[in-house]
Amino acid sequence: TGVKIKIHNPTEIRYCYGAEFSIEVWQDNAWHAMTAGPGLDATAEERFVDPGASKEEEYSWPSALSPGKYRLLKELSPEGSPEHTVWASTEFIIE
Repeated sequence: TGVKIKIHNPTEIRYCYGAEFSIEVWQDNAWHAMTAGPGLDATAEERFVDPGASKEEEYSWPSALSPGKYRLLKELSPEGSPEHTVWASTEFIIE
């Protein structure tokens, strides 16, 4: 099971990010972190998205998700300033 996303950087700053991600599920009118982090990739490979550019990434997890509404979260940091982390997210539905 997986999803393909596009990370777009509309800023003038180069951002870096790792392969890891997290998934949340919408239940009881709130987002909840998925336990056991399905598909979390602990590789140390650093990736970059340049100013004004976009990158496509594919993320997968080992088990099928139940039907519902989900949100994938990515942590990105300005190159050279890891203390200024920002979060990007995208929602998707599995029917």
